[in-house]
Amino acid sequence: MINQAKFDDLYDQIGGIYKTTVLIQKRLRALNRGARRLVPEEGRSPIVTVMKEIEAKKIELVDDNEENREAIRQE
Repeated sequence: MINQAKFDDLYDQIGGIYKTTVLIQKRLRALNRGARRLVPEEGRSPIVTVMKEIEAKKIELVDDNEENREAIRQE
């Protein structure tokens, strides 16, 4: 079971419950579609993997605007 304090830390890091939930859902979808994990796996569940990726600042939620879309296209 995941400790509630871990979620509270993520809420603070990302900027609230809604943004954290959106980021977790988007990343879980990407992992389920075959995206590479960005932290060592160690047999973790996908949700724990995503939480570790957020804690390690490997992923973030970016605003949906033209500037960010262009930057993503160039990557």
